[in-house]
Amino acid sequence: MQLFVNLQRQRVGSRRVEWGMLGRFVATLRSGSWLYRLEKIFAGGEGLLARTGATDPTAAAAVSASQRLRESIVIALSHDLRGPLTSVVGLGELLLRSTPALAQDQVDLASAMRDEAVRMSEMVSNLLDILRIQNGGTSPRQEWHVLEEVVGSALRVTSQRLTRCLITTNMSTDLPLLRFDAVLIERVLVNLIENAAKFAGPDAHIGITAVTHGSWAEISVYDNGPGIPVGDETCLFERFSRCESTAGKPGYGLGLSICRAIVQAHGGAIWISPSPYNGAGLTFSLPMALLPPTCGL
Repeated sequence: MQLFVNLQRQRVGSRRVEWGMLGRFVATLRSGSWLYRLEKIFAGGEGLLARTGATDPTAAAAVSASQRLRESIVIALSHDLRGPLTSVVGLGELLLRSTPALAQDQVDLASAMRDEAVRMSEMVSNLLDILRIQNGGTSPRQEWHVLEEVVGSALRVTSQRLTRCLITTNMSTDLPLLRFDAVLIERVLVNLIENAAKFAGPDAHIGITAVTHGSWAEISVYDNGPGIPVGDETCLFERFSRCESTAGKPGYGLGLSICRAIVQAHGGAIWISPSPYNGAGLTFSLPMALLPPTCGL
Protein backbone atom coordinates (compact mmCIF):
# COMPACT_ATOMS: atom_id res chain seq x y z
CA MET A 1 0.00 0.00 0.00
CA GLN A 2 2.91 2.36 0.68
CA LEU A 3 3.88 2.06 -2.98
CA PHE A 4 0.44 3.42 -3.92
CA VAL A 5 0.87 6.34 -1.53
CA ASN A 6 4.34 7.18 -2.83
CA LEU A 7 3.21 7.06 -6.46
CA GLN A 8 0.30 9.40 -5.76
CA ARG A 9 2.76 11.93 -4.31
CA GLN A 10 4.89 12.06 -7.44
CA ARG A 11 5.05 15.44 -9.18
CA VAL A 12 4.17 14.34 -12.70
CA GLY A 13 3.95 17.88 -14.05
CA SER A 14 7.59 18.57 -13.20
CA ARG A 15 8.61 15.06 -14.34
CA ARG A 16 10.02 14.19 -10.90
CA VAL A 17 9.21 10.52 -11.10
CA GLU A 18 11.37 7.90 -9.42
CA TRP A 19 11.60 5.33 -12.20
CA GLY A 20 13.32 2.82 -9.98
CA MET A 21 10.37 2.86 -7.59
CA LEU A 22 8.01 2.65 -10.54
CA GLY A 23 9.78 -0.48 -11.76
CA ARG A 24 9.51 -2.07 -8.32
CA PHE A 25 5.81 -1.20 -8.22
CA VAL A 26 5.15 -2.90 -11.57
CA ALA A 27 7.12 -5.95 -10.41
CA THR A 28 4.95 -6.10 -7.28
CA LEU A 29 1.75 -6.05 -9.32
CA ARG A 30 3.02 -8.73 -11.66
CA SER A 31 4.24 -10.98 -8.86
CA GLY A 32 0.72 -11.37 -7.46
CA SER A 33 2.01 -11.30 -3.86
CA TRP A 34 -0.91 -9.10 -2.77
CA LEU A 35 -3.30 -11.56 -4.41
CA TYR A 36 -1.69 -14.45 -2.55
CA ARG A 37 -2.60 -12.75 0.73
CA LEU A 38 -6.23 -12.37 -0.32
CA GLU A 39 -6.32 -15.98 -1.46
CA LYS A 40 -4.97 -17.17 1.92
CA ILE A 41 -7.69 -15.16 3.68
CA PHE A 42 -10.33 -16.86 1.53
CA ALA A 43 -8.82 -20.33 1.86
CA GLY A 44 -8.53 -20.12 5.64
CA GLY A 45 -12.21 -20.61 6.35
CA GLU A 46 -12.67 -23.20 3.60
CA GLY A 47 -9.68 -25.20 4.81
CA LEU A 48 -10.97 -25.17 8.36
CA LEU A 49 -14.33 -26.44 7.17
CA ALA A 50 -12.64 -29.32 5.35
CA ARG A 51 -10.64 -30.25 8.46
CA THR A 52 -13.49 -30.11 10.98
CA GLY A 53 -16.35 -31.28 8.77
CA ALA A 54 -19.96 -30.11 9.01
CA THR A 55 -21.29 -32.82 11.32
CA ASP A 56 -20.75 -30.76 14.47
CA PRO A 57 -23.23 -27.82 14.44
CA THR A 58 -21.07 -25.79 16.83
CA ALA A 59 -17.94 -26.28 14.71
CA ALA A 60 -19.88 -25.50 11.52
CA ALA A 61 -21.23 -22.28 13.04
CA ALA A 62 -17.71 -21.26 14.11
CA VAL A 63 -16.38 -21.92 10.62
CA SER A 64 -19.24 -19.94 9.08
CA ALA A 65 -18.55 -16.97 11.35
CA SER A 66 -14.85 -17.19 10.57
CA GLN A 67 -15.53 -17.25 6.84
CA ARG A 68 -17.86 -14.23 7.09
CA LEU A 69 -15.12 -12.34 8.94
CA ARG A 70 -12.58 -13.21 6.26
CA GLU A 71 -14.92 -12.10 3.50
CA SER A 72 -15.59 -8.83 5.35
CA ILE A 73 -11.84 -8.23 5.51
CA VAL A 74 -11.48 -8.88 1.78
CA ILE A 75 -14.34 -6.48 1.01
CA ALA A 76 -12.74 -3.78 3.16
CA LEU A 77 -9.33 -4.31 1.55
CA SER A 78 -10.84 -4.24 -1.92
CA HIS A 79 -12.64 -0.97 -1.23
CA ASP A 80 -9.41 0.54 0.09
CA LEU A 81 -7.58 -0.47 -3.09
CA ARG A 82 -10.03 1.15 -5.50
CA GLY A 83 -9.03 4.78 -4.85
CA PRO A 84 -5.26 4.27 -5.13
CA LEU A 85 -5.69 2.08 -8.22
CA THR A 86 -7.66 4.81 -9.98
CA SER A 87 -4.87 7.25 -9.15
CA VAL A 88 -2.21 4.89 -10.48
CA VAL A 89 -4.09 4.39 -13.76
CA GLY A 90 -4.39 8.17 -14.10
CA LEU A 91 -0.70 8.62 -13.32
CA GLY A 92 0.20 6.15 -16.05
CA GLU A 93 -1.94 8.03 -18.56
CA LEU A 94 -0.34 11.37 -17.56
CA LEU A 95 3.14 9.96 -17.93
CA LEU A 96 2.40 8.58 -21.40
CA ARG A 97 1.05 11.97 -22.53
CA SER A 98 3.74 14.09 -20.88
CA THR A 99 5.97 16.48 -22.85
CA PRO A 100 8.73 16.24 -23.80
CA ALA A 101 8.13 12.62 -24.73
CA LEU A 102 9.50 9.89 -22.50
CA ALA A 103 12.33 7.60 -23.50
CA GLN A 104 11.16 4.25 -24.90
CA ASP A 105 12.06 2.28 -21.78
CA GLN A 106 10.11 4.79 -19.69
CA VAL A 107 7.11 4.51 -22.05
CA ASP A 108 7.21 0.73 -21.67
CA LEU A 109 7.34 1.01 -17.88
CA ALA A 110 4.52 3.56 -17.68
CA SER A 111 2.37 1.43 -20.02
CA ALA A 112 3.03 -1.68 -17.95
CA MET A 113 2.09 0.17 -14.75
CA ARG A 114 -1.17 1.43 -16.26
CA ASP A 115 -2.13 -1.95 -17.74
CA GLU A 116 -1.32 -3.89 -14.56
CA ALA A 117 -3.27 -1.39 -12.45
CA VAL A 118 -6.28 -1.70 -14.80
CA ARG A 119 -6.07 -5.49 -14.58
CA MET A 120 -5.87 -5.36 -10.80
CA SER A 121 -8.83 -2.96 -10.67
CA GLU A 122 -10.90 -5.39 -12.77
CA MET A 123 -9.94 -8.21 -10.43
CA VAL A 124 -11.04 -6.17 -7.39
CA SER A 125 -14.40 -5.43 -9.05
CA ASN A 126 -14.90 -9.11 -9.87
CA LEU A 127 -13.99 -10.10 -6.32
CA LEU A 128 -16.48 -7.67 -4.80
CA ASP A 129 -19.20 -8.84 -7.17
CA ILE A 130 -18.61 -12.48 -6.25
CA LEU A 131 -18.85 -11.79 -2.52
CA ARG A 132 -21.94 -9.60 -2.85
CA ILE A 133 -23.80 -12.09 -5.02
CA GLN A 134 -22.86 -15.14 -2.96
CA ASN A 135 -23.71 -13.37 0.31
CA GLY A 136 -27.05 -12.15 -1.03
CA GLY A 137 -25.94 -8.52 -1.00
CA THR A 138 -26.59 -8.07 -4.73
CA SER A 139 -29.77 -9.40 -6.30
CA PRO A 140 -30.08 -9.39 -10.09
CA ARG A 141 -32.25 -6.54 -11.32
CA GLN A 142 -34.24 -8.68 -13.72
CA GLU A 143 -36.06 -6.90 -16.51
CA TRP A 144 -37.18 -7.89 -20.01
CA HIS A 145 -34.42 -7.58 -22.61
CA VAL A 146 -33.55 -8.53 -26.16
CA LEU A 147 -30.50 -10.77 -25.75
CA GLU A 148 -29.02 -9.70 -29.09
CA GLU A 149 -28.77 -6.10 -27.85
CA VAL A 150 -26.81 -7.17 -24.76
CA VAL A 151 -24.49 -9.29 -26.92
CA GLY A 152 -23.89 -6.23 -29.11
CA SER A 153 -23.12 -4.14 -26.03
CA ALA A 154 -20.58 -6.72 -24.81
CA LEU A 155 -18.90 -6.72 -28.22
CA ARG A 156 -18.61 -2.94 -28.13
CA VAL A 157 -16.98 -3.11 -24.70
CA THR A 158 -14.40 -5.63 -25.93
CA SER A 159 -13.87 -4.15 -29.42
CA GLN A 160 -10.67 -2.23 -28.62
CA ARG A 161 -8.99 -5.29 -27.13
CA LEU A 162 -10.03 -7.66 -29.91
CA THR A 163 -9.18 -5.65 -33.02
CA ARG A 164 -7.61 -8.62 -34.83
CA CYS A 165 -10.13 -11.27 -33.82
CA LEU A 166 -12.78 -12.62 -36.17
CA ILE A 167 -16.07 -12.60 -34.26
CA THR A 168 -19.25 -14.19 -35.61
CA THR A 169 -22.69 -14.31 -34.03
CA ASN A 170 -25.59 -16.66 -34.66
CA MET A 171 -28.72 -15.85 -32.68
CA SER A 172 -31.77 -18.10 -32.99
CA THR A 173 -34.73 -16.43 -34.68
CA ASP A 174 -37.19 -17.94 -32.17
CA LEU A 175 -35.42 -16.46 -29.16
CA PRO A 176 -38.00 -14.56 -27.07
CA LEU A 177 -37.50 -11.63 -24.74
CA LEU A 178 -35.59 -12.81 -21.68
CA ARG A 179 -35.79 -11.57 -18.12
CA PHE A 180 -32.36 -10.87 -16.64
CA ASP A 181 -30.05 -8.19 -15.27
CA ALA A 182 -28.52 -6.66 -18.41
CA VAL A 183 -25.46 -5.23 -16.61
CA LEU A 184 -24.57 -8.56 -14.99
CA ILE A 185 -25.19 -10.69 -18.09
CA GLU A 186 -23.10 -8.24 -20.13
CA ARG A 187 -20.33 -8.85 -17.58
CA VAL A 188 -20.66 -12.61 -18.17
CA LEU A 189 -20.41 -12.17 -21.94
CA VAL A 190 -17.46 -9.78 -21.69
CA ASN A 191 -15.59 -12.20 -19.43
CA LEU A 192 -16.27 -15.16 -21.73
CA ILE A 193 -15.30 -13.25 -24.88
CA GLU A 194 -12.08 -11.89 -23.38
CA ASN A 195 -11.27 -15.30 -21.92
CA ALA A 196 -11.63 -16.86 -25.39
CA ALA A 197 -9.36 -14.22 -26.93
CA LYS A 198 -6.76 -14.64 -24.19
CA PHE A 199 -6.33 -18.36 -24.81
CA ALA A 200 -6.93 -18.47 -28.58
CA GLY A 201 -4.55 -15.60 -29.36
CA PRO A 202 -4.84 -12.16 -31.02
CA ASP A 203 -6.10 -13.65 -34.33
CA ALA A 204 -8.73 -15.83 -32.67
CA HIS A 205 -11.98 -16.84 -34.28
CA ILE A 206 -14.67 -16.34 -31.64
CA GLY A 207 -18.26 -17.42 -32.16
CA ILE A 208 -21.29 -16.43 -30.09
CA THR A 209 -24.53 -18.38 -30.41
CA ALA A 210 -27.88 -18.36 -28.65
CA VAL A 211 -30.52 -21.08 -29.01
CA THR A 212 -33.62 -22.24 -27.18
CA HIS A 213 -33.65 -25.62 -25.48
CA GLY A 214 -36.89 -26.51 -23.75
CA SER A 215 -37.65 -23.77 -21.25
CA TRP A 216 -34.09 -22.44 -21.37
CA ALA A 217 -32.07 -20.09 -23.53
CA GLU A 218 -28.50 -21.33 -23.99
CA ILE A 219 -25.78 -18.85 -24.89
CA SER A 220 -22.37 -20.14 -25.99
CA VAL A 221 -18.97 -18.58 -26.66
CA TYR A 222 -16.58 -20.65 -28.78
CA ASP A 223 -13.01 -20.19 -29.94
CA ASN A 224 -10.45 -21.93 -32.14
CA GLY A 225 -7.73 -22.08 -29.49
CA PRO A 226 -6.02 -25.10 -27.92
CA GLY A 227 -9.14 -26.16 -26.01
CA ILE A 228 -9.55 -27.17 -22.37
CA PRO A 229 -7.38 -30.13 -21.30
CA VAL A 230 -9.01 -33.12 -19.64
CA GLY A 231 -8.81 -32.68 -15.88
CA ASP A 232 -9.21 -28.89 -15.87
CA GLU A 233 -13.02 -29.07 -15.81
CA THR A 234 -13.25 -29.25 -12.03
CA CYS A 235 -11.09 -26.21 -11.27
CA LEU A 236 -12.10 -23.98 -14.17
CA PHE A 237 -14.91 -22.17 -12.34
CA GLU A 238 -13.30 -22.02 -8.89
CA ARG A 239 -12.15 -18.61 -7.71
CA PHE A 240 -8.38 -18.08 -7.60
CA SER A 241 -7.95 -21.36 -9.48
CA ARG A 242 -4.97 -21.72 -11.82
CA CYS A 243 -5.50 -24.85 -13.89
CA GLU A 244 -2.83 -26.42 -16.06
CA SER A 245 -4.30 -24.75 -19.14
CA THR A 246 -4.02 -21.28 -17.54
CA ALA A 247 -0.33 -21.55 -16.65
CA GLY A 248 1.62 -18.63 -18.06
CA LYS A 249 -1.52 -16.64 -18.91
CA PRO A 250 -2.40 -13.33 -17.22
CA GLY A 251 -5.32 -13.35 -14.82
CA TYR A 252 -6.26 -14.29 -11.30
CA GLY A 253 -8.77 -17.09 -11.74
CA LEU A 254 -11.80 -14.90 -11.05
CA GLY A 255 -13.39 -14.29 -14.47
CA LEU A 256 -15.18 -17.63 -14.81
CA SER A 257 -15.95 -17.69 -11.09
CA ILE A 258 -17.87 -14.41 -11.35
CA CYS A 259 -19.63 -15.78 -14.47
CA ARG A 260 -20.84 -18.80 -12.52
CA ALA A 261 -21.98 -16.68 -9.57
CA ILE A 262 -23.98 -14.34 -11.83
CA VAL A 263 -25.56 -17.13 -13.88
CA GLN A 264 -26.52 -19.11 -10.78
CA ALA A 265 -28.06 -15.97 -9.25
CA HIS A 266 -30.34 -15.92 -12.33
CA GLY A 267 -31.31 -19.57 -11.79
CA GLY A 268 -29.14 -20.85 -14.65
CA ALA A 269 -25.98 -22.91 -15.02
CA ILE A 270 -22.68 -22.69 -16.90
CA TRP A 271 -20.63 -25.55 -18.33
CA ILE A 272 -17.94 -26.55 -20.83
CA SER A 273 -19.27 -27.39 -24.29
CA PRO A 274 -17.63 -28.65 -27.51
CA SER A 275 -16.47 -25.94 -29.90
CA PRO A 276 -17.32 -26.15 -33.61
CA TYR A 277 -13.94 -24.48 -34.19
CA ASN A 278 -12.04 -27.30 -32.41
CA GLY A 279 -11.12 -25.02 -29.53
CA ALA A 280 -12.87 -24.30 -26.24
CA GLY A 281 -16.55 -23.65 -25.67
CA LEU A 282 -18.46 -22.35 -22.67
CA THR A 283 -22.26 -22.31 -22.48
CA PHE A 284 -24.58 -20.75 -19.91
CA SER A 285 -28.34 -21.01 -19.59
CA LEU A 286 -31.04 -18.53 -18.63
CA PRO A 287 -34.66 -19.47 -17.86
CA MET A 288 -37.27 -18.37 -20.39
CA ALA A 289 -40.18 -16.90 -18.45
CA LEU A 290 -43.57 -16.18 -19.97
CA LEU A 291 -43.99 -12.58 -21.05
CA PRO A 292 -46.78 -10.95 -18.99
CA PRO A 293 -49.79 -9.70 -20.99
CA THR A 294 -49.01 -6.11 -19.93
CA CYS A 295 -45.58 -6.41 -21.61
CA GLY A 296 -46.95 -7.57 -24.94
CA LEU A 297 -45.60 -5.84 -28.01
